Amino acid sequence: MITLFPTSNYKFQLLKSKSETISDLLECTMGNGAVIKDWNKLTFKGKVETNRFTLYLYKPIYGSFSLLQGSIDEKECLVEVKINKLYRVLLFLLYLFPLIGFLISLFTKTNEVILGLVFPSLIVPFIIRYVFVELLFRFVSKKALSVFSDVLSLKT
Repeated sequence: MITLFPTSNYKFQLLKSKSETISDLLECTMGNGAVIKDWNKLTFKGKVETNRFTLYLYKPIYGSFSLLQGSIDEKECLVEVKINKLYRVLLFLLYLFPLIGFLISLFTKTNEVILGLVFPSLIVPFIIRYVFVELLFRFVSKKALSVFSDVLSLKT
């Protein structure tokens, strides 16, 4: 199946109790309007509820690219990693640039030039998606998941 944006699902086993895991997650997460006691412990930003969470990695450049959403049960933690909505919009516009360029050339150039642009304008969005976006997503999500499992002492 062709998807515009990659997602990944993971299942972790808890090594601590559910309440200890949630308190560890709350301790290292900056919520909305939270007062930060120790900036060095801060690892995530987002929202943590009783058994659900939505987190971003607290890194300046690539931290908010991947979104970690999931739930914590008594013995396991389910995590879905996907691309943040803002980056999805930006990537969708990036996917459309070659097609928009083709449409502009369709109305302004001759037929010989247009036939030479059909294949590149159709293949470039797939190259962007399945090479560049996929590699970036894998790198950032791997980094976020390793930090997530280290902070919460999870077993894969």
